[in-house]
Amino acid sequence: MPRYGRHPQRQQEHLARQAARTKRYQEVQTRYAQGHSIRQIAQACGVSRHTVRHWLRTATLPPDQRGYRGPGKIDRYIPYLQTRLAAGCTNQSRLWREIREQGFTGTRSLVAKWIQAHGHASPRGLQPPAPTLPAARELAWLLVQDADKRTAAAQDLVEWLQQHAELAHVQELVQQGRAMIRQCQADALVPWLEACRASPSAEVRNFADGLQQERAAVHAALTLPWSTGPVEGHINRLKLIKRSGYGRMKFDLLRQRVLYDAA
Repeated sequence: MPRYGRHPQRQQEHLARQAARTKRYQEVQTRYAQGHSIRQIAQACGVSRHTVRHWLRTATLPPDQRGYRGPGKIDRYIPYLQTRLAAGCTNQSRLWREIREQGFTGTRSLVAKWIQAHGHASPRGLQPPAPTLPAARELAWLLVQDADKRTAAAQDLVEWLQQHAELAHVQELVQQGRAMIRQCQADALVPWLEACRASPSAEVRNFADGLQQERAAVHAALTLPWSTGPVEGHINRLKLIKRSGYGRMKFDLLRQRVLYDAA
């Protein structure tokens, strides 16, 4: 038996090769009984003379020695894997980690090969494919965007993502922070930061730690009427002018462009 089962198509190919091998074995025996030499038999049957001699010394066709044979590393964990597959778990990395905790010393690829060959044994059948996740920037925008502004496809994706408890919690914190900033609710800053630092998401906790270091600046932005927006706008304008003239104008022309646009 192979160390891990074959795909059904490969199993059919294996059976076809085995039938052809049996036919050649019978032909070797027949030709030898007719008085043909070993060389003639090897040439007629398409096998080596060593194989002809080996087959003639046996009463039955010897088993095919090619491929993986004997007990493998994964064999003792097959009952557990079958139980997990029957329960609907097909995550290769997760199953590998689970049996590794039980003493499995093989690689993840070995578990993946076994699951690919036996995953169809799950009684649950084929599961509908999960939606394709967008890029990180687009996903972050979906969490911030208002529900009435999303497309139907985006709303379906958000509803599917909300089935994950951690992601639903992150979205709730994002919406709370968005409302706090838009409505300038300075009193809600401290409770919101504490909720973020208690979040199960490491990314949210790191973000909250960064805001905690700039807590005074964030509080000022929520309470004071002033903003650095105009300054940032001028900086962005200067960078655009500089980049548009890169390699094409000297400092004098750059100065005139800046003063002309500022007039």
